[in-house]
Amino acid sequence: HRRELQTAVSTSAGLTSALANTAVSRIVLASGTYNLIAELSITRSVILEAAAGATVTLNAQASFSSPRRVLNINPGSSGVVQLIGLGITGGYINWGVRATTEIFPIVLT
Repeated sequence: HRRELQTAVSTSAGLTSALANTAVSRIVLASGTYNLIAELSITRSVILEAAAGATVTLNAQASFSSPRRVLNINPGSSGVVQLIGLGITGGYINWGVRATTEIFPIVLT
């Protein structure tokens, strides 16, 4: 059995780093707005969850002159991504999140 690693983050840089660490399966975000300078790419199974009682917003800060998504989700055919208690805003490319649910399950709560 592979032991699942959980980590807590409180900054956009910490969130990006945790997503890049394939050993981390659950990322708990502290309350706040996470202003992004690039879209967050999710290419594996992972849980992104607001801390208990926290208000968490992922903001791409995109515009016509600086278009980008908030999230680009593609964990592969056997991957599962869960987004729990997160606000998502500020995307500017058709929609704020790119995900193909026919290929893999995404759980939004």
